[in-house]
Amino acid sequence: MVHYKKLNNGIRLIVKQMPGLMSVTMGILVHTGASVETDKEDGISHFIEHMMFKGTKKRSAFKVSDDMDAIGAQVNAFTSKDVTCYYAKSTTGHAAEAFEILSDLFLNSTFPTGEMKREKGVIVEEINMNDDTPDDLCLDLLARAYYGEKGYGRNILGPRENVLGFTKTDVKDYLNKRYTTENIVI
Repeated sequence: MVHYKKLNNGIRLIVKQMPGLMSVTMGILVHTGASVETDKEDGISHFIEHMMFKGTKKRSAFKVSDDMDAIGAQVNAFTSKDVTCYYAKSTTGHAAEAFEILSDLFLNSTFPTGEMKREKGVIVEEINMNDDTPDDLCLDLLARAYYGEKGYGRNILGPRENVLGFTKTDVKDYLNKRYTTENIVI
């Protein structure tokens, strides 16, 4: 059975119960990604996805990982052209704890300056690997040839120059613009 509910703040909640399963997968999806970024923002959805895991107001990056490990759960994320998704998997007995950690990441990430600098290097290496992987490069070039320089023609990772130039202000501005209740589904 699937339950749909629109919360008073506009966030949509979807729950699909599957009796007999002892696990739960939960996700917070945001309608944002490469296709909605401006030239200046190109790559920021993916950058923010990485930065969400670098600590919150009450948890360090290590503590996030340690707290999930302590309950046998996993947490991860991905960015596409349309969606950025933060998700966790746990046993049904630890679902509330896993969702508390996931929501802490989503709502309370602090984007530490030192971590931003380090993560820029990680993403530049991802860009370099993408450029050295023929099938990834081919798909990026096909998308650009078909869709052009904007929207679906963008590479999710963004250009190196943008990634290296993102500031905490850029991140906060983008979060305020795109991470809005009408763009969120849980």
